[in-house]
Amino acid sequence: YDPVDKIILARPHTIGEYRVDVKKAIPKDQRQFQAQQQEYAVQMQ
Repeated sequence: YDPVDKIILARPHTIGEYRVDVKKAIPKDQRQFQAQQQEYAVQMQ
């Protein structure tokens, strides 16, 4: 695992009094593709 994977697996994360969710960054073009797939799936229902 890379360092980010290790941090993601070590849950929960607390900074001060706040609970924080940690996620890996997704490239912008991949996010757009996922949004298009979700929109298509909603239209098919």
